[in-house]
This record gives sequence, C-alpha cells and structure tokens, in this order.
Amino acid sequence: MSIRAWRFAPVALAVLAAAASACKEDSGIKVSSFTFVGRQAVTEGQLRSVLATTPSSKIPFAEKQYFSRDQFEADLKRIVAFYHDRGFPDAKVTAYDTKLNKDQSAVAITVTISEGDPIRVARVALEGLDPLPPEHRQALEANLALKAGQPFDRAALQSAARRQSTN
Repeated sequence: MSIRAWRFAPVALAVLAAAASACKEDSGIKVSSFTFVGRQAVTEGQLRSVLATTPSSKIPFAEKQYFSRDQFEADLKRIVAFYHDRGFPDAKVTAYDTKLNKDQSAVAITVTISEGDPIRVARVALEGLDPLPPEHRQALEANLALKAGQPFDRAALQSAARRQSTN
C-alpha cells in the first residue's frame, strides 16, 4: 500500500465504524424517555443514578440506550430499595407504562411511585465530645448528614460513619 493510500485509512475506519453502529441501532428498541410520577422526596438525578435503564441521548451520534425487560424489572426493585434506604419504608412502584412509538423502534417509559410517609430522625446525640472546644463541637453538629426532623437516610448515616472513622 502506498503512502497516499494510508492517508485515507482513517476515513475508511470512520465509515466502517458508522456502518457498524447503524447496524446495531436497528437491532433493538431505543429508550426515548424515562419519566417519574410521584417523585418528591428525592431528586430525579439521585433516582436515575441507581437505574440501569436510561433514555437515549438526543445527540444524533451519541450511544443509543436500548430497552431490556430484565434490566427494567430489576430497576423497579432498585427504585423501591433506594427509597427504603432513604427512610421511606412504604415506598412502592404503583404503576408503570411503556409506550412504543408507531414503528415500534422506541419506547417511552413512565414509572409512578408512591413514596409514603418517611421515618423521621427524632434526635441526634453526640456523646463523648466534652473535651472539644465549643466552636468545634458546634461546627461538627452543623455538618452532620443526619438532622432531627429529616427522613432517616441510611446512606447519610454510612457516610457520616466513614467520615468519622477516617478522622
């Protein structure tokens, strides 16, 4: 192969990669949207961070996300577990809707959540800190992840325990 021919190798590779990705796009049902109804106590980003099913990007050449029934069923269980860990023992997925588009190449997913009432932290007690100067103790209390009146968050408790064990 001549040097002149090698100049076109990157272009040829790009064309082959585009063709391969186009073939993959035709092999599944894309997730066009994934929305939540009833979510109030947590942010959408927090909830999405634990899910395997995600919507495809609107950017034309971005990687497409495809629907997997097994992943979606596991996601429904992850949603409930996520809420339980954040102090919502009665949380449940009450309904879900999967709507295919006309040519059945994409699905829009809506999940309805009933959060229920949270278990609230009644009191946070710091013991054994008497030797600390008052300003240090006040700073520690102000930066606690768990506060009285808030829903009990297991992740916040674990984070606080890890932070204390590293100090």
